[in-house]
Amino acid sequence: MTAPDAAFAVEPDGTRTLACRVSAEQAGGALLDILRRAHPGYAEADWLEAIASGALTLDGRAADADAPLAEGMRIACRIPPRPEPAVDDRFDIVFEDAHVAVVSKSGNLPCHPAGRYYANTLLGLLATRHGLRDAALVNRIDRETSGLVLVAKTREAASACGAMMMAGRFDKRYRVLVEGAWPCHDGWRAVRGAIVLVRGDIVRKKRVFRPDETLDPASPAHALTRFRCLGRAAGLSLLEAVPETGRPHQIRATLKAIGFPVVGDKLYGVDETIYARMCADAMTPEDVAALRMSRQALHAQSLAFRHPFTKEDLAFEAPLPPDEPLWRLF
Repeated sequence: MTAPDAAFAVEPDGTRTLACRVSAEQAGGALLDILRRAHPGYAEADWLEAIASGALTLDGRAADADAPLAEGMRIACRIPPRPEPAVDDRFDIVFEDAHVAVVSKSGNLPCHPAGRYYANTLLGLLATRHGLRDAALVNRIDRETSGLVLVAKTREAASACGAMMMAGRFDKRYRVLVEGAWPCHDGWRAVRGAIVLVRGDIVRKKRVFRPDETLDPASPAHALTRFRCLGRAAGLSLLEAVPETGRPHQIRATLKAIGFPVVGDKLYGVDETIYARMCADAMTPEDVAALRMSRQALHAQSLAFRHPFTKEDLAFEAPLPPDEPLWRLF
């Protein structure tokens, strides 16, 4: 949840326990608003049902949806098991020590609990398969993005890695397939602008990128990504992408805005209405053909950073996924 002392756990029978404390910013706010923002995968009706059944508590007592919230109050909820969508649960730990792990994940595996996914996530699987129950993600990539993720194994490591990222000592590079012929002779192209939520869109997490070379880098919406072309074939371009900022959906939304949508992207691709049909299990053969790939063609290829404790310079690469033939064009 978006509050200090947040906790999430999956019990052996699949029951999910959600807990957090009300922050100073949330004090005086509405309980349902906090829950909706923290867990958008659950509808208001789900929380009302939890309140009615006594499964949702405030400071250990049955919660009232209209009760005023005070700083430090503990919100807790036990949610019975519910089916989760199938995922590709393959991942490899390519580096590990007492502080951090570098993991290469598949292209159909959420990193963290959200929406319909809880146990079937990278964090959930790291806990059940490797005992990493205190693990925290240093960088996050989307469910359909394959490649490298840095995981902190302790709270101290998470804090140190967070400071490393804030100081800009963390290099992330992606490979991405896009529709269209990117000018390959231009070298690096820096694209700057704002990433903002699309208000009123049916997809609550959707962003839009608005190019703006004059935007103040201190703006919370500021997004800067560098691209260069690595090759072109069959009406597609293979790009290297380096996000200098870390906004949600930054690479995908930026490429959509400048006319080079990511291949296979159901939310920012050639037809943005495909995402809603996918959620309704109503994709058509025409949708499948337009996407070209079963998932978005975005791959977290490399990570480089200085180890926050040993001070060793580390660099890792993950090969392109072998299961999608379009990658093999390049």
